[in-house]
Amino acid sequence: MYICLTCYEIYDSSFLNLSNAKNKRKCDCPKHSCHGDVVQIDELIAPTIILLNQKGYATKYCCSGHWYSDHPPNAYIMFEGEVEKFRVLPQGFKYDVDTINSKRTYYAGNTIRNNYNDSDNLSKFEFVLSSNKRLYDWAVSLPHFK
Repeated sequence: MYICLTCYEIYDSSFLNLSNAKNKRKCDCPKHSCHGDVVQIDELIAPTIILLNQKGYATKYCCSGHWYSDHPPNAYIMFEGEVEKFRVLPQGFKYDVDTINSKRTYYAGNTIRNNYNDSDNLSKFEFVLSSNKRLYDWAVSLPHFK
């Protein structure tokens, strides 16, 4: 699905001019007065991303996790710029970290992610649904940033 992160209008790809866009997942909002960016977002995580952006937590990339994939169904959200670290994260979510010279360094953009573990006794499908529910509940609990 495609959503404008300024006016929060939802678009079908057939109404968007993706052929001229530098990135096929992002283009200009077709509303004349908006001037926002329309981005492709997984449907399951879209309500969370809209809410976070409305509250002033600008997001850059996200994924709801895909239960049908051969890859781990990990959900993540990368925040735009230097957002101050959240004191509380959704259950099971942690900041991505990179090890440089044996020091833990947070990635720029502040990415939070959960990690699927077979030993949790949840199917990939249940894990994806549960993760996205926790993300949404967390976003609801956050105060407005700006």
